[in-house]
Amino acid sequence: MTRDGARRLIQMELVKNKNGWKPQHIRAILSKISNKSKELDVEVLKDVACQIHDIKRNDIDLKRRIGSIVEARAHCYLYLFENGYSYSEIARLFNKKSHATIMHAVNSTLGYLEFDAQTRVKYEKLNEIMKHELHKSESTQNQ
Repeated sequence: MTRDGARRLIQMELVKNKNGWKPQHIRAILSKISNKSKELDVEVLKDVACQIHDIKRNDIDLKRRIGSIVEARAHCYLYLFENGYSYSEIARLFNKKSHATIMHAVNSTLGYLEFDAQTRVKYEKLNEIMKHELHKSESTQNQ
């Protein structure tokens, strides 16, 4: 299976219905704001995730398994995966030994987004801020 095929199978859109949030189609969770051609700064992504999850900036790079730190890392992995990065590329960006760590985090996070409202709100906020950051950097480059 191709990388895009696998990505399409994993990504889902969350749609509000009368019973709450539920998975609907195989699409991106929020708008598809970026692809790999728009290089995104991973350090900015880490900064945003740390702000949203209220953790120290250096904690996201440490080997700690505290819930908020794990969730911040996982949101970064999912964001990058949805924007065209492979599991191996993400593992290299975060200095992880194996792409399997990233796969597990992405798949787990997709499940949490389906059922946990707080996790979903934090991830949506990360997406919105990163969308703003990308537009800001694009307008700066065009001037």
